[in-house]
Amino acid sequence: MLTETERRNKTIVDAGFEAWTAGTGSPYDLLADDVRWTIEGYSLASKTYPNREAFLREVIRPFNARMKAPLKPAIRNVYAEATQ
Repeated sequence: MLTETERRNKTIVDAGFEAWTAGTGSPYDLLADDVRWTIEGYSLASKTYPNREAFLREVIRPFNARMKAPLKPAIRNVYAEATQ
């Protein structure tokens, strides 16, 4: 059985993916503004981005601009469970 926090988080994530599928949102809308995102490896994008806007500006928007059509997820299920 889900806790209230797990249920609330699952609802937020479900809504985020529904918006992405509908073309009215993105999975990155779920990230905090101050998220630190690291891409490992040796590509031009490999580095740590200090916040969501830097990651979107330097990685996601240029990637999306090269796409012929936007990516749309096919969600089978979203799970929410606490880790002990």
